[in-house]
Amino acid sequence: MANKKVIIENTIGEGRKEQYRLTIKTGPLFWLDTDKPILLPFSIYSTIYDGIDGNCKIIGLLQFVKKNVKGKITVVLCTGAHLNVLSLRYSQDIIRTKSVVYQDAKKLLERYSKEFQGCQVIYWEDFVNKNLNYNLFKSQIKSLFETNKDFHEQVKNDAESLYNYKHPTGDVDKNLYIKLATLYLLEMSIFVYIASKKGYRFEIYPGKRPLTLVFINDNFLEDSAKLAWINIGLSGLKKVIS
Repeated sequence: MANKKVIIENTIGEGRKEQYRLTIKTGPLFWLDTDKPILLPFSIYSTIYDGIDGNCKIIGLLQFVKKNVKGKITVVLCTGAHLNVLSLRYSQDIIRTKSVVYQDAKKLLERYSKEFQGCQVIYWEDFVNKNLNYNLFKSQIKSLFETNKDFHEQVKNDAESLYNYKHPTGDVDKNLYIKLATLYLLEMSIFVYIASKKGYRFEIYPGKRPLTLVFINDNFLEDSAKLAWINIGLSGLKKVIS
């Protein structure tokens, strides 16, 4: 992992600006200055956006990526993959859930509109569900889940890990959650296939990816078509004293 320090500006209160220094750790390094297209999935409800610290980290991340990538940068607003799990908040009402998620995605889009400039910003449904290969890949993933014991086991392990992380007190029915989390993981697997087919070779995400996606990438994509996940660490945020 290599460390890069960046200076960012954050607007607060009545248009007042403050400067912060952020340390970005990244590895591997072979993606820097790439002319290949890069993906940045944005989870709508990630805690990384919280507060001034979170805001500065996202601004710093986007500035850093745009500075170090020569190819197309695509930001995917992940409004679709999590719908089944998120619907638990609204008595599994998918229509209501989708409406709320879209509203929150638009707020995120407005919040970082300046930083998104120069990037292609696309909603999950447009990137994934409307892709011409979506139904084909969905069928292939479903078949793998039903016939490949290792893949099936990995999905189930990830679903259970998500439950233990999100609901350590057992406040949600475990069997129901795992069923819905399984749908989420299978949808994310389709995303990997589509991203690869579209020619993306790098994905930047400030957090761990489910091992299900690593399994798909490592075992079912040709070497020339694999999607490399770039580890990004955002830390050491300090206000610059002028």
